[in-house]
Amino acid sequence: MIALAHNRVMETIKGCLTESWKKKSVEQESWWQTPINSMTGLGLTAPEHGNLIPDGLCYFRGSNRIVLVEIARTSEFTGEGSSLANLKAKFQEKEQKYAALRAEMTSRSDNTEVIQATFIAGVRGSIMEREWTTNFRNLLMDEDMIDRAMTKIVIQLLEVQHMLWTSRRRGDTTNRQERR
Repeated sequence: MIALAHNRVMETIKGCLTESWKKKSVEQESWWQTPINSMTGLGLTAPEHGNLIPDGLCYFRGSNRIVLVEIARTSEFTGEGSSLANLKAKFQEKEQKYAALRAEMTSRSDNTEVIQATFIAGVRGSIMEREWTTNFRNLLMDEDMIDRAMTKIVIQLLEVQHMLWTSRRRGDTTNRQERR
């Protein structure tokens, strides 16, 4: 179920970005779930970190910007800390994972900004809205599309969570009947 939610979110982000870029005539190249060393057209190689596979990477020639895209789901509640604390901890984990790669790509590129857009979603549909909005803006998404994308993604997350709860309830009913 976690992979299903991740993939749905990723496909929605890709679809909304593509629609927005087309509408705004944004020149870009993008790669999705591709090892860094396999990305042609960037003019960069990152042998030290080339085995990393970010969820996406977008190169905007016109604005000299490379954006690494990373998507992750996490539990809002682990028995410790708040929902927001857990989302922020996962955010920091993903930022640290790609820090060395971002630094290496920055050092190998002339006048190109290398940043990361980390999208963290809680299993119960929560998101860090400010960070998501900033990420979408860094990815040159149309302002109208940002709200539509976030709404669609939260609904998808809740649908997957509902499927998980439903399957667990069915399992609980089955287990109770077997015990009788």
